[in-house]
Amino acid sequence: MPAAQGDGTLRGRVGFATGPWLFYGTGGFAYGNAGLNSTFTAIGLSTAFSTSSLRTGWVGGLGFEYLFRPNLSFGILYQYVDLGNLNGFSMTTGPVSSLSQSASTHAQFQSAMATFSWRFAPGSSGPWSGGYGGGQAGGAWGNNTTAGYRSTAAPTITTTCGGFPC
Repeated sequence: MPAAQGDGTLRGRVGFATGPWLFYGTGGFAYGNAGLNSTFTAIGLSTAFSTSSLRTGWVGGLGFEYLFRPNLSFGILYQYVDLGNLNGFSMTTGPVSSLSQSASTHAQFQSAMATFSWRFAPGSSGPWSGGYGGGQAGGAWGNNTTAGYRSTAAPTITTTCGGFPC
């Protein structure tokens, strides 16, 4: 499953220009669907949970653009997206024992993108002035925010006698 499904950001950027180069930092609001599921089986018992939700968080990054022509720029953008932590717990009880599990993951990923921008009506007011429109394409890496866990650790067994601990 992808790192996040339907993720997006709303960001601002601040930087400086020197000649045809523009260097900037970016940051703001991030959102994305993240999930966590786990199944634990031992001593003849099995317990499972699954959780998924639209998460909100923050994004920060760095980038640069190069003004290739008076109205065309290309650039590279790096972003770190943090959507917080996901937690899950489940438990089952059998005739003589119980089995429980808990799991958590940090829903975050990083991305690198190539950018291009088209400057509308380039004029003599400066190389980076005016309105822009553009696009970005790239890929992401990091932990998979839909993580599955299966444990082989020894479970904690609670033995009961007539419904009470022995």
